[in-house]
Amino acid sequence: MAEQQQQDCGAEIVVPDMVQFVDGDGNFMAVDDPATDSISADTFLKTRPKFLARGLDYAVVAILGAQSSGKSTLLNLLFGTKFRVLNAQLTRTRTTHGVWLGFPKTRGYAAGNEDSVVLLDVEGTDGTCREDNISFERKTSLFSLALASVLIVNLWYQDIGRYNAANLSLLRAVFELNLQLFQRAESPKTLILFIVRDHVSNTTPLEELQKILMRDLEELWTHITKPEQFADAKLTQFFEFQFTSLPHMLLEKDDFLQEVGLLRDRFLNPKNADWYLHPRHRRDIPSDGLSHFASEVWSVVKDNRDLDIPSQKHMLATYRCEEIASAAYNKFAEQATPLREQLQASKECVVDGFGTTFRGLFDAAMEAYAKPSSRYLKEVADQKREGLVEMLVKDVHLMFELQVAHATVAALAQLDADIAPLRADKCAVPIDGVGAALRAAEERCLGRWRGVVTSSVAPPELEWPYDTEKKAFEAGVAQRIAEAKRRQIARLVDICRAEQAELLGAVLTDALERVEEDMWMTVREAYHRSVGVAEKRFVSCLSEGFQLKPEEVEAQVDAFRQAIAQALFTAAKQRVEFVPYKMDKRFVALFSMDSRGLPRRWRPHDDIGAVFFKARDGAEQLLDRCLYLRLAPEDDRLVFLTRKTGDGAERPLILLDVPTVKEVGDRDPPAFDKAKMLLPHHDAMEALENFRRNAQIAYMQALRDQEQVSSRAHVPAALIVLIVVLGFNEFKTIVFNPLLLVPFCMIAVLVYVLYALHLGGLVEDAFSLLMSTTMASVVDTIRARLRSTDESQATPTPGAGAAAADKSPQMRRYLSAPAVHRVGSPAARAQLEAQAKVNTPSPLAAEVASVETPAGDDSKQQ
Repeated sequence: MAEQQQQDCGAEIVVPDMVQFVDGDGNFMAVDDPATDSISADTFLKTRPKFLARGLDYAVVAILGAQSSGKSTLLNLLFGTKFRVLNAQLTRTRTTHGVWLGFPKTRGYAAGNEDSVVLLDVEGTDGTCREDNISFERKTSLFSLALASVLIVNLWYQDIGRYNAANLSLLRAVFELNLQLFQRAESPKTLILFIVRDHVSNTTPLEELQKILMRDLEELWTHITKPEQFADAKLTQFFEFQFTSLPHMLLEKDDFLQEVGLLRDRFLNPKNADWYLHPRHRRDIPSDGLSHFASEVWSVVKDNRDLDIPSQKHMLATYRCEEIASAAYNKFAEQATPLREQLQASKECVVDGFGTTFRGLFDAAMEAYAKPSSRYLKEVADQKREGLVEMLVKDVHLMFELQVAHATVAALAQLDADIAPLRADKCAVPIDGVGAALRAAEERCLGRWRGVVTSSVAPPELEWPYDTEKKAFEAGVAQRIAEAKRRQIARLVDICRAEQAELLGAVLTDALERVEEDMWMTVREAYHRSVGVAEKRFVSCLSEGFQLKPEEVEAQVDAFRQAIAQALFTAAKQRVEFVPYKMDKRFVALFSMDSRGLPRRWRPHDDIGAVFFKARDGAEQLLDRCLYLRLAPEDDRLVFLTRKTGDGAERPLILLDVPTVKEVGDRDPPAFDKAKMLLPHHDAMEALENFRRNAQIAYMQALRDQEQVSSRAHVPAALIVLIVVLGFNEFKTIVFNPLLLVPFCMIAVLVYVLYALHLGGLVEDAFSLLMSTTMASVVDTIRARLRSTDESQATPTPGAGAAAADKSPQMRRYLSAPAVHRVGSPAARAQLEAQAKVNTPSPLAAEVASVETPAGDDSKQQ
């Protein structure tokens, strides 16, 4: 016997050509038993994939008959099977135990129909092994009748007319139980084929035998107990009957085989006019549910319970549809596992073709369910289909949520990478194009996310809203774009502020350099003109480039104005630090310079006080103009330097902590904002005091210069006459002596040239430098000698010390003074300061540096 093999739970099970459906003890073979190499009917049927795929397109052929009547032999000859047969030479006992299941193994033109026919070889009746226990025979016969489309009754020719030998008693019990348990008005008719064995055709024709059998069957039908609904039913309402005969297998072997061949053709050839396996006889039990249905039928028959065929079909449909749905879902889960693992491996992993892949898996699962389940009750199949769809949707939705979450992370990461250059402080993109670049990056990000999500949506059964995920993603995108816009708007403000600071810085520098009365008006005009142009560009970038809302633009413009004003304030405050220098310069220009810009030479009749007061007030007005940032025209009315009521022009100005207001008509006074103070009050007071101290020194120097000029201008006439009288002889000597006359003329010409070229001051400075250097050397030498003398005399005598102290007090003060104050002219002192590597003094300080050592005193000392 040919055998097949399959693997089951790691154990090797041998699959024979047929399998025992019900064993001899009445047990249904529902499980495999590797220990005895026996398998269940379900396992056996699963080894026939072609049969399982046939659905309802198959027929069940069962055979009944007396023991040792040749049933198995007939099946083997008809269908090529290898059911066990009797060896007549050894014994005449039972060969078939219970019910066996097999498939045809035919060859020739009928080949290919093996999987369309299921064969049931039933244990023979009326055997000595069962003695008088006919219960098992009835159960197996009823079981076969409930499953079979065609029921073969195998009987001997000589047994026709007998009650038990012709199986009439068995058929009566079977018909009766069949009506009670299985039959319904809509049940298909079962074909009962009587095969008369060892028929001698020249004795009793087959037609006569047919009449005898039908008469016996009808007689039998009238005497059986019928259910109330079938009380008047006829035999032909539930069964179809056909009759045939076969000659003796041994005595007429050739004729027997020939008739068997014709009979086989009626079973396996659908084109045969007498084809037995017509679809009208089929039980409509799906092929993949046959084992389970047979198990339920045997359970009912064995327990002698009522069997409701519709309910059994519903139960079978429920069982099989659940099984099919479970298999389809497991296959789907197995194929989806790699994708699930891929999604769970990384938070930024996005499965390419997610929707297409899962659409394919979903369609495959539904197709795997649809075809097998279509063989069962439609309402049950549809119900289980909904359950399968629900399980698939649940699984796919979980993975879809992961896909969307990963798509969100990936899209936001890509957006961060795209806008990273746009968020940098030094962005390569022009500021006018940043808004468009951000919008393009935003559109790319949204489009990328939508593409992934929409392509990840599976068939209509798997469509679900993702509004929550979409809102969260769009919020993340909006936050990043808003942050980038905020940075670039701040950058735009910085750029505009730097540009305005540069433009206004030049205007501010020029205004603070001149410090005229219209200084702040000039600054204001430039400020408003420049800021107006910058504001238009700023608003254009915000509304068109960044596409901000009007209220957002207004808020940004206010901040922009404040930033420009703050930048102007900072620039002005930096330049105001030079106001003390500007005041000194202005005072020098008004006090020490004449109208031609030349150094002023004081004459005896000049009013130095009036010039001083005018120069002082003019210089101090600079401080008043530079103390406060005056961006509003009303700010020009604020006054910080004023005189008390009734004070004359010679009284100094008073610096106020809180300014007064010039009264101009009925206009409201301007508001004073202390934050606009460019120079703190204490710094202004310090600068004013330093200026006035230097100005007083310059004033004293001017008075001394005027006194010197006055003293030179009033030479006594007697002195001139005395010089002429006493020097006449020397004059004659020079005139009449060529050796003296020539040098004298040369010196006179040189002096005239120096006078004509106004180089007298240079010669005077050079002479003063020479004298100062000589005097400094002499003084240092004297000081060193005095120090050495003091050190050598440990205990000097009181008289000598007092004499030395009284002898030269002026010399002691002179020697203790710095060398720079001992120099006569300003030029000489400047050169000495350069040699000493000191800072250049302010104009006013340079002007007044010679106050402590007037030129007249130097000449006297020299």
